Amino acid sequence: MNVSLEKSASEPDLQVTPTNFVVSRKKRAREDEPITLTDFATFKDEMIKTMSALFANSDAKINQMLANLKEVQETNKGILESVSFLSEQNKELQDNETKDDLLNMVVNLSSTVGCDLTKRDVTDIYRVRGKKGGPKNTPIVVETSSTFVKAELIKKYKNYKKLGPQSVRTVIRRARNAAAGKMCNLIEKCVEANGVADWYALLTFAYSAFRVPDNTAPGNLTTKVKQHVATIGDLSLNTSIGQSSLKSPSVYRTIETKVFEGDLRGAVRVLMSEDTMATPGPDTLASLQTKHPSPSRPLALPPAPGASTAALTVNVEDVVHALSTFYTGSAAGLDGLRPAHLKELTSKSAGDNGRRLLESLTKMSNFLLGGNLLPEVCPYLYGASLCALSKKDGGVRPIAVGSTLRRLVAKLGCRAVKKDMALYLQPHQLGFGTQLGCEAAIHATRTFAMDPANESCVIVKLDVRNAFNTIERDVLLGEVREQIPSLYPFLFQVYQSPSNLFYDGSLILSQVGAQQGDPLGPLAFSLAIHKVISELESPLNIWYLDDGTVGGNPEVVERDLSKLLPRFAEVGLEVSASKW
Repeated sequence: MNVSLEKSASEPDLQVTPTNFVVSRKKRAREDEPITLTDFATFKDEMIKTMSALFANSDAKINQMLANLKEVQETNKGILESVSFLSEQNKELQDNETKDDLLNMVVNLSSTVGCDLTKRDVTDIYRVRGKKGGPKNTPIVVETSSTFVKAELIKKYKNYKKLGPQSVRTVIRRARNAAAGKMCNLIEKCVEANGVADWYALLTFAYSAFRVPDNTAPGNLTTKVKQHVATIGDLSLNTSIGQSSLKSPSVYRTIETKVFEGDLRGAVRVLMSEDTMATPGPDTLASLQTKHPSPSRPLALPPAPGASTAALTVNVEDVVHALSTFYTGSAAGLDGLRPAHLKELTSKSAGDNGRRLLESLTKMSNFLLGGNLLPEVCPYLYGASLCALSKKDGGVRPIAVGSTLRRLVAKLGCRAVKKDMALYLQPHQLGFGTQLGCEAAIHATRTFAMDPANESCVIVKLDVRNAFNTIERDVLLGEVREQIPSLYPFLFQVYQSPSNLFYDGSLILSQVGAQQGDPLGPLAFSLAIHKVISELESPLNIWYLDDGTVGGNPEVVERDLSKLLPRFAEVGLEVSASKW
């Protein structure tokens, strides 16, 4: 059939399908079984599982990206802090400062941090100008000729605050004999000559012998430690205090370290503790300075111990026991000597020199117990490095980490007088020498409160503000002289004059009270307040160091408080009214 269609000249001829043409198509037959709810639920579950897997994979990638981003941010923050720290060390220059002045300053600083930067490595240098009238020691911007030089310079700056004196945490076994022998010789010189140079050599022994070795130097660890020991006295050490960073390590890293060292008790204590390290800075430093005040009145110290004063003497077995009481992982003081170092150097692995060192430590302990230390050395040997813990109320709690040698002698003194002093201080003071004293105080208070006969009584909880750092030392030493004369020569040297406390490079004088961290501190404080609290008439009169609980008839308790507060004020103490 012909069909005529209108078309353009460019269109080809098309075969047109006739209107009555029918194409038969075979359709797919429907399935007889319809989709059930069970099938739909199965399909739904499969889809949920598939989507959940996709979301989980996506979340894992996002978390990994966030962790990497956080690590980069922390790294940048550390770099900025290190650069800022070094920038503050610049001297304040005059207005006519030139680029040559800046260049010389940066080259000198780079040499200090261990980077061999030359003037040719610097393409541009300038100082960021601050506000008019503001500080002139603003940051210096340095452009280097190579990214490799820049990266190395930033790395050295970042690690500079960690390059202060550091000692290894454990002494390698094959070097212990040599190290123990050298320490024996140093102690013998200190006891015999008692000179400043001799004590300096002993107090820098750990940083000299056990300093962290340079990994780039040839030789194994044993060889390096032996070389350090052999060259003691020939080293030019940077022993300035405060160059090490006080950035608090993560809780997880601290716990991991303590578990690795075998200090499981310390790991659990850190895990359960709510205390955190206070952030170093001007505010924390100001708080610590406030916590260590000057005497509240002119002091009348008791007379110095005379030749007739019989000082405590100890033997080798006493020293062995005292060393065993140090917790694993105990920190070092200003001298870098850890209790673990002494334990290792006096162990069987140190050979004959280990036994010699025990005898030398015994001789030195008796020397210090006799109060024979050179006065010029006292502020340093009896000083400490400070750490600050944040308290719940926003304040700080200072903890003094003293020299291991000083703590060893204090532990020897504690053991010698513990039983007698516990009997003297009981039943009111349970903070020294009483086993489970805190629990005993709690049960005594609870028994008193639950007794029906005390229904009309009142209980007052007392807390002395900054007690250990405010008790006047003339009272403290007077009680020590009267009650434990065998320890008076030692404690008189420790507390007769101010000692040096260091926090983040700043010196704080300890002029009042007993250092928190001194093993003999709790005993000295308990003796200083014992006569005052023993005069109270309340039937419930329980103290755990500076925390007291007084209970009884309201009239009796009121009379005791009116007596207690002024008596405490006389010895420098103040009861915190906010904690009543």
